[in-house]
Amino acid sequence: MAKATKVKTAKTEELATEYTIEEQMCCALAREFGPNDKIALSGVLNWTFVAEALAQKMNAPQIPCHHDYWRLGGNGCLAEGPRFPFQVGNPPEEYPSAQVTSEDIFAMVLGGKWNIMMQPLQVDKQGNANLALIGDPKKPDRYFVGSRGLPDNSTNSGRTYFTVATHLKRNFPEVVDFKSSAGWGPERLAGDIPYGAIEKVFTPLCIFDIDPKEKQMRLASVHKGVTVEQVLKNTGFKPILPKDGVPETCVPTKEELRLLREVIDGAAIRRLDHGTAEEKKAVFDQISDGTGFVQIYPNRR
Repeated sequence: MAKATKVKTAKTEELATEYTIEEQMCCALAREFGPNDKIALSGVLNWTFVAEALAQKMNAPQIPCHHDYWRLGGNGCLAEGPRFPFQVGNPPEEYPSAQVTSEDIFAMVLGGKWNIMMQPLQVDKQGNANLALIGDPKKPDRYFVGSRGLPDNSTNSGRTYFTVATHLKRNFPEVVDFKSSAGWGPERLAGDIPYGAIEKVFTPLCIFDIDPKEKQMRLASVHKGVTVEQVLKNTGFKPILPKDGVPETCVPTKEELRLLREVIDGAAIRRLDHGTAEEKKAVFDQISDGTGFVQIYPNRR
């Protein structure tokens, strides 16, 4: 049986011992960004917004996070130091630091200054992603929102990350039903697409990255309590496995957990993205009933 191995760290005394998979994922994504990054971040799922706020606090205070902002007439804003929850499109007035239009966002995308955690339907072994449809493209079984920003992001961004809320074979087929983004296909391998290559894919079970030699999806780490066999059983292609064993996803530090639980996300909206519909509804009801704005913003009415 293949086993997960712990990532070595020089600061083991600072590591937490009790943490959730969502907290582990938030910390792993936050650590992707550092003080030298000159990009703006945008999320798609609750946990990604929380992770980006953690990156601001811990590693990259210069990076702004994008949020919708209906007060600006449909434009968005770049926010600093957000705490959650708040109404989508209506962040508290103390967080927005700049207004951004659609033209601003496209300029950042084309300039390699935009990084969005997108949520595709499918990702295949070459890192191609599908956000458009399921089934035969000539007669699909289902239509979805369309490829949206995936073509631009996967050919212009400095780095591209995906998050997939469920990890099943249908989410990770050998070949995607429709190619919304450019992975490591012949065009990129030939040098025709120099930007926007997929860096990592985050799922409730693991993190994939791209093997530097084979240019295919590699199982980079498994989350707390997850086995390599679980990932392989629920993946439609065979990912590359590291020769030295698959490590556990990075363990949060005590300071990271303090920031997540006490400063950034006291209501734990990071729990809302994974699990069954019933489980997510129970979490939503708990947040709505027991941890509302009064607790998170004690000075706000």
